[in-house]
Amino acid sequence: MNVMSMSATANLNFFATPYPASFAVGPRIMASKQSYSPYLVFVWVAVALGVLAVFEPSPSDIAIVLLFVVGLFTGNLRWSRKLTLPFMLLGLFVLANLASLCYAIDPAAGALYFAITLFMLVSWMFLLGILTKYEERGLSAVMLAFTTGGVASALLAVLCYFNLAPFGEWVLYYDRIKGFFKDPNVFAPYLVVVTVYALHRALLRGALWRRLSWMASCLVASVGVLLCYSRAGWINYVVTLLLFFLFTSISKRDLDSRGSSRRNLVYFAIFAAIIAGAFAYAMTIPQISEVLSYRTEMQAYDADRFTNFTAALRLGLNNPLGVGPGQSFLTLDYATHNLYLRIFSENGVVGFLTFSAFALAALIRALVLSQKATNLTQRSLFALVAAALCGALLNSLTIDTLHWRHLWLLLALGWMPLWTTPARLAEARPSGRAQEPLLTRGLPPRSSAFAAQQLGNGKARTLKQAEASL
Repeated sequence: MNVMSMSATANLNFFATPYPASFAVGPRIMASKQSYSPYLVFVWVAVALGVLAVFEPSPSDIAIVLLFVVGLFTGNLRWSRKLTLPFMLLGLFVLANLASLCYAIDPAAGALYFAITLFMLVSWMFLLGILTKYEERGLSAVMLAFTTGGVASALLAVLCYFNLAPFGEWVLYYDRIKGFFKDPNVFAPYLVVVTVYALHRALLRGALWRRLSWMASCLVASVGVLLCYSRAGWINYVVTLLLFFLFTSISKRDLDSRGSSRRNLVYFAIFAAIIAGAFAYAMTIPQISEVLSYRTEMQAYDADRFTNFTAALRLGLNNPLGVGPGQSFLTLDYATHNLYLRIFSENGVVGFLTFSAFALAALIRALVLSQKATNLTQRSLFALVAAALCGALLNSLTIDTLHWRHLWLLLALGWMPLWTTPARLAEARPSGRAQEPLLTRGLPPRSSAFAAQQLGNGKARTLKQAEASL
């Protein structure tokens, strides 16, 4: 618990409210003196309570709805005009849900399922409103709360797994951990996002104790993913981390190509060695090795799942408008265990195409901005989002993820606006040295400042054009 208390309270500046722009041209420069917003404190609590997903609705769901309403009336939420595409696609997805609801076998169950889908859209709008209004501080509040809740839940579940803490009946699912979720297959992907964000923070420049606390948080979440014994979660974990290191290395190739690439390889080798050592040690524990051996084998229900994929595809082809939200289980008498087949069979062709386009657009935007964002910290964050989205969408091939809160968090991060704060060269570089731009080297201070300003204005214009094209 002490590890996460350090990580969660290391920087309280994310509770601050940004000042308005002082001039229209160029990036906005943040004032040194900042006022604090109690609204972000409540946002932090609401997101942290998201780990209590065993209840429906959860405390986090109720808090988000209340904060969404309050934010609308108090101006604590803001959305950019450049979000026309995602809002249009989600609007068409809602219309597809309404059209398919007319064909529902059980209208009451369909309406309830549709209401939950609407809440997921509201949570996406809520998170995006926070990210647009508060920018970097809003992101820090959301992700620190998300990580704090995830690591605390994983730590408690791991201790209960080895009979070192009470509440095992709440956080264990037979011989697997599930935290305060209903299913280990949902808890594992949640911890994957926690792991990659903690690793991202550990790689940033900062005090040694702070980086070590983030690395400890990363290891706790990694152990949690292992003990969930979710095969899709394991694949999600490996794919996300590999792509994160790949995207991060590519995004820094124009800064200090040799040094950055070499450092990323060293960090990846060290992290892989630590994970491999922890895994090797875990295999020496009979309680883990026996379950791990069993979970890596083909299960009896795997054949039923694959057979049901064909049945769900046939159901969608026979019903172009869909059979209604939440009706595939009633029709097939078996869950689809596939996000895309579920949407196709329940919401029809329009629902499948609009949601797929929405998710794919968020992924492409994150990939592009991981290379073009002028704020280097945000460039790394977009690389993180792109990697995590790839893992989550791959995970969705074997489980229904439409109502996963952490999937909609990633989709909101994919549409996160570009920050107007200056690029943090020193923080983005692990070496801690901010390199002077080539165009300003050797110039007198005044000339250097003018050249830097012109260069920054040019980058801002290019960045606006790139974002407009997305």
